[in-house]
Amino acid sequence: MARTNIMETIIHFSSGQIILKKQENANQDSHQQVIDCHKLSKEFIFFDMNKQLATKTIYVADPVNFLQDVDDSVQLIEAAGGFVVNPSHEALVIYRRGKWDLPKGKIDKGESIEEAAIREVEEECGIKDLIISKKLLVTYHCYQLKQQFVLKKTHWFWMDSNFAGTLVPQQEEGIWKAEWRSNTEIEDLFTNTYPSILEVLHAARQAGF
Repeated sequence: MARTNIMETIIHFSSGQIILKKQENANQDSHQQVIDCHKLSKEFIFFDMNKQLATKTIYVADPVNFLQDVDDSVQLIEAAGGFVVNPSHEALVIYRRGKWDLPKGKIDKGESIEEAAIREVEEECGIKDLIISKKLLVTYHCYQLKQQFVLKKTHWFWMDSNFAGTLVPQQEEGIWKAEWRSNTEIEDLFTNTYPSILEVLHAARQAGF
């Protein structure tokens, strides 16, 4: 299962993942590749084009704050979302474009990360009474959109809610289901999801879900 920690960051692609590790650990890997940090954008694009590679490890000076070294050939989009838990200890999940997912979306200009996370969950699921309890993690996903290479950075929060009303999926965003699911049920659903969402589930498990 993918993860992010202070020594490495995982960036998900459609066909695999790049693992950024701290340069000082390169000698521990016989297949090391240490690159100039300013070449990261080219590495991302090359990896996305080479569908034969499932995983690639790259050593850089700072695997956490690497975004400052990504040039303009890659567009950065920041998003925020929530892992929402109700008093019955069920998690809020959505079914979007053929896969199970968690509510999230782009941060609007002038919004804080927390404000965006709450707004997106409210809009996508028709839920209210959301309270952010803690930040879980940040995930990264690379893809192409209209011939532009995009790196999406998503901030994830654990949220609690006492909402007892009817959930309303935002169908105009391709969401056809918004449901509460138990700890065991969510495992079955997430055999059909994205690697970055498994990363969020893993973080939620560690946080007590």
